[in-house]
Amino acid sequence: MSSPYRLGVVAYLNARCLIYQFQENPRPDLQLVEDVPSRLTDQLVAGELDAGIISSIECFRHPELEHLETLGIACTGAVLSVKLFARAPLDRVQTVALDTSSRTAAALTRILFAERWGGDPEFVSSPPDLNAMLSRCDAALLIGDPALRIESDIQRHDLGSEWLEHTGLPFVYAIWAGRPGVFGSGLGRRLEEAERYGSRHIEEIVQKEAHPRAIGLPLCRTYLSQVIRHRLTADDREGLARYLESARRLGLL
Repeated sequence: MSSPYRLGVVAYLNARCLIYQFQENPRPDLQLVEDVPSRLTDQLVAGELDAGIISSIECFRHPELEHLETLGIACTGAVLSVKLFARAPLDRVQTVALDTSSRTAAALTRILFAERWGGDPEFVSSPPDLNAMLSRCDAALLIGDPALRIESDIQRHDLGSEWLEHTGLPFVYAIWAGRPGVFGSGLGRRLEEAERYGSRHIEEIVQKEAHPRAIGLPLCRTYLSQVIRHRLTADDREGLARYLESARRLGLL
């Protein structure tokens, strides 16, 4: 038998619908590797994976990769799981701790400071520990399940909402990327089928995922059924193009 496809999948709740079919019906020709988006990118570029759900900006930093234009992780407006916590008004923030888990959200934070909030803070990379981040910096970026779970009185800014107000466009946080030719070999079709399967089983996913992740059932249900989208639209692609334009202008690509 030929070697199985090695698929890198993010461990966050927002990707469950994309891979639920593979988890419920394991196949010997698919091997799932879970990690945060930033490390999945490194593994994909190193040839340790055939495809993966990676930060959207990374596919364009590595032109040797190809991506699926139809699937990803996107949202219009408040995304709930990508937040900047600040101890001061944003135009007075001097230092920002950036969650090392994602490079797309880190670049988005830099773009919003440059284009929307003003100021010229220093950015430092940090593990996702809000208290530790804010003990060293004026503001802290958190993504994924930690951002969903956090309860704090600290001023917070949802980056999805900020991007929509700034551009009028949705935002694409992650996409399926892979080595050249991998999606045309049949994997692309299987990923499309898996997304349709996941969209039909959202309530099952909610019931299985909410408690282990310490996320309340109502929030988990709303997040997966009303906030996150996995089937990308023309507006999503326009939002991604606008983001990449800003990233390129700021030297982030």
